[in-house]
Amino acid sequence: MRVSESSIIARKNSASWVGKEVTIPVAEISSMGWSAGGEDDDGGVYVMRGYSRSWVLSGASEEHGRVVISAIEDRFPAFPIADLTPASLLFGDDSGITTLHLSKGQENRL
Repeated sequence: MRVSESSIIARKNSASWVGKEVTIPVAEISSMGWSAGGEDDDGGVYVMRGYSRSWVLSGASEEHGRVVISAIEDRFPAFPIADLTPASLLFGDDSGITTLHLSKGQENRL
């Protein structure tokens, strides 16, 4: 991965992408972050382009990802780092688990 004031250039090395590079202009990036991954991806550092993620450092551990993001933020302060994407498009950041603290007798009254 190479980063400049105007773009990120990422090279992916996998069976389907051997040695291919993708250039993502900073103007298209809304935020940057790290994810543990999921079903079809290895996780790592990503950039958000609209509502889609583009992986720029696949497979990076959380610690490595945070170090990389911090270094980019220090070197390029105007770079869009903060991930402003809500946890849920429907409920925003309030979509986490809510504990109701109901006593045993009140559980069936909801």
